[in-house]
Amino acid sequence: MGLSLARNLKLYPWYLSLTWEGLSNAVWYLYLFSFKGLSLGEMAWLVLLGDGVTVISEVPTGWVADRIGRRRSILLGIILQALSAVLFIFGNDFWTFWLAMAVCGLGDTFRSGADEALLYDSCRGLGRVPDYRRLLSRSMAIATVAMVAGQILGGMMATRLSWTLPFWCELVVSTAGFLVVLSMLEAPYSGESDDDSPGIAHPALLTSLARLIPLFIFAASIELAPELSHFHFPAELEQAIGLTPEQLGIMYAGFELLQGLGNWLAGHVNFRRPLLVLAGSSIAMLAGLLLLGTRAWAGLAVFIVGRALIDLMTGLAAPLISEEANRLTGSANRATVLSILNAASRLLPLSVLPLSASLIAASGPTKMYAVFAGAMLLPIVISVLWMFSLERRQAQA
Repeated sequence: MGLSLARNLKLYPWYLSLTWEGLSNAVWYLYLFSFKGLSLGEMAWLVLLGDGVTVISEVPTGWVADRIGRRRSILLGIILQALSAVLFIFGNDFWTFWLAMAVCGLGDTFRSGADEALLYDSCRGLGRVPDYRRLLSRSMAIATVAMVAGQILGGMMATRLSWTLPFWCELVVSTAGFLVVLSMLEAPYSGESDDDSPGIAHPALLTSLARLIPLFIFAASIELAPELSHFHFPAELEQAIGLTPEQLGIMYAGFELLQGLGNWLAGHVNFRRPLLVLAGSSIAMLAGLLLLGTRAWAGLAVFIVGRALIDLMTGLAAPLISEEANRLTGSANRATVLSILNAASRLLPLSVLPLSASLIAASGPTKMYAVFAGAMLLPIVISVLWMFSLERRQAQA
């Protein structure tokens, strides 16, 4: 059993690298916006409706993963993501592309939560829980490099060969990822969370959720920064300097490498107080949003620095949030709780993307980014203080 679980740790970076959809990630926006002729408003509603399906299905699919097994759930998610690529290839109208987004999002939900639960419980079965953050951050960094290569290739394919070729290649890569997961082993479930003393009954689902409320609030608040920057960045750059898909792919590659650097730092720098790091990363994200709003008068370079800062901090925060959530959660409900965390992270951005598109059209980017940076501040402060309070109580106990 130990040797089989150790294989999971070795294969996990390969699984992530083959299923992060790098080939289509840099071109899908311009594919729909420029090639298929969707408007910015239609793009906002497309993301809203597609993400709506994701949020609604996130928790049920996490519950399913805890019942049928995390490995089977991941396999199902890969199949759905491959189907979404087919819909993107042959779609020609808004509703077909919405279906493609919805199916892709549903595939994401069958994987999200389940994959980190599989990795964490594999570490637990091997007695290597302290290595989880390092293994996750390394896997995410490797997958980021693979995504960067995919984005560059995807941009070149779309510009020089065919808009649909990146999606065809995505099907081939997804098949390889499916075969990798088939070679992995389902990790055994255990009841106790890692901060429970021996002999204490394992935390029920509601108990785990109560412990994680401040983390849910924090994750939802900081996710607004990358979602806003990712959504508005391509259109603003195209308006400013008229980027081609190939140029956008190269630029996205740089941002993804920064996020991968953040992932790597999270696992390879010895942070004695991870909560302090999370607090600092949230402040940096707010600064990044404010910088995004300065393009009209501070120039393109400052605008790009703002996006780069957000991506670096997003990469740094992700493994720390995952480690904290896994530590406080019983294994029997791990995928469910992680799925709820993912849903909470997407709910706030999901609700404000159309508003951000309207606000940027009416008042300009400076006011839009400033408004949302201000809206993020209060929940971030409340959740961080709450988490510090819980940490002190646990230390005293």
